[in-house]
Amino acid sequence: MDLFASFVHLRPDGRAQAEQPAFDVERDGWQLMTFHGETDADVHADHWEVHPE
Repeated sequence: MDLFASFVHLRPDGRAQAEQPAFDVERDGWQLMTFHGETDADVHADHWEVHPE
């Protein structure tokens, strides 16, 4: 699984699946993505980011 080319969909039933990188507010569970950054400031490593509906 290429973590930089996919979203990881963490399903409510405990399964994880690689999916196309597209945000979908209708999708159950959590969507996890990774990306490259040069510094912690590039990825605002000091907090989690949540996108509620």
